[in-house]
Amino acid sequence: MDMQKTNIARNIVVMHLKYSLCTLLLTMTVLGCINKIKDTDSSPQITEINFGELKKVKNSILNIDQIIRLKLSDSTVLGTINQVEVFNDKIYLLDDNYLYEFSFDGKFLRKLNRKGNGPGEFIMLHSFFIDHENGNLYLYDPIGGRLLSYGIQQFNFIQNIELPYLSPFSFIKDSKSDLFIYYYSIRPYDDLHTHLVMSNKEGIVKSHLLNGEKSGHLMHGDPRNIYSINGIVRLYPNFSNKIYELNNDSLFTRYSLDFGPHSFPSAEFFMSFDDERPLMKELIVGDSNWIRLMYVYETQKYLTVKYYINREFYVAYWDKESNKKLHFKASDLDDDLRIGGNFPLPIGTYNDKIIGLLNPYTMDINQIEKPDLLYLKKSDLESQNPILLLYKIELMTNN
Repeated sequence: MDMQKTNIARNIVVMHLKYSLCTLLLTMTVLGCINKIKDTDSSPQITEINFGELKKVKNSILNIDQIIRLKLSDSTVLGTINQVEVFNDKIYLLDDNYLYEFSFDGKFLRKLNRKGNGPGEFIMLHSFFIDHENGNLYLYDPIGGRLLSYGIQQFNFIQNIELPYLSPFSFIKDSKSDLFIYYYSIRPYDDLHTHLVMSNKEGIVKSHLLNGEKSGHLMHGDPRNIYSINGIVRLYPNFSNKIYELNNDSLFTRYSLDFGPHSFPSAEFFMSFDDERPLMKELIVGDSNWIRLMYVYETQKYLTVKYYINREFYVAYWDKESNKKLHFKASDLDDDLRIGGNFPLPIGTYNDKIIGLLNPYTMDINQIEKPDLLYLKKSDLESQNPILLLYKIELMTNN
């Protein structure tokens, strides 16, 4: 009996030792896996970009590759151009009413005109996205509360994409995950406390990212503040100097922007207002000179930022290869190219070029000497459609 008890006790000890050893091995394996995950986690390096003080510039910093006069088949005048994209050597342009397609020399080809409340129809277009992988076109209608998918070749309606929540501010489709990424304002009444929501085409949420700040409830910013560069998704929240990068289901700060004498409102500024109306009034016409709108245009070689203070535009430019920077007020320039006294503000990108915009009704007819623009001298500027310029910015040593 004593021998049997001894054997039982020995077996129990052996079992405990085996269990402890297995637990130790399992723990070491898990920790090893975690360390491997950390080692292979390619979090992007944060790049601090200080654009420096404002400088006075000349239009001759522009190396203009092409001037595109947008020509419609009738006397229609385009509204305010909100977005321009290039796909398969065609220009897609969104104004206040419709999506237009132009050839690369500015000839009007067609427009997507399906206003209504039925299948494949929209009430108002806010932004669009072209999937370069499959050639599908996605249009966001905030009034109708839907995201519509079309084939870009024929503008044929394909389907409605289900939204995870109503009224996103912006969106993009991630070609890697085949998920839709939406930017929302913070809405506690919807239990929505993050800006980013990732979901499939059925609207099933896969991930929430980017916790909201005090300013997060304001719908005031760039409706294309999510963009893709070489398949990498980046975004910049409203009222923020940060550009984030999406890495699988994680978010990292990729760029931190310093605009010298100008900055975004502080968290304390937003906390000092209980009502949105006086807050917006102070942002738009106040004496604090806060940055309130920012638009980012990034290519492989450069990063260009257009931002808005009160009613004035500013431009900040960073050449990634040379690390040269330029920072200036758009209206404070010397038009030595004689293109009407205006700087062609960025509105898009094409390969390594900036797509700039000139509105004839704001141009000084006495400062037009560029041959491709001389036709404006013989016309009513109010009746002319906007002009697109493809250009690069060339920074000299003294810039």
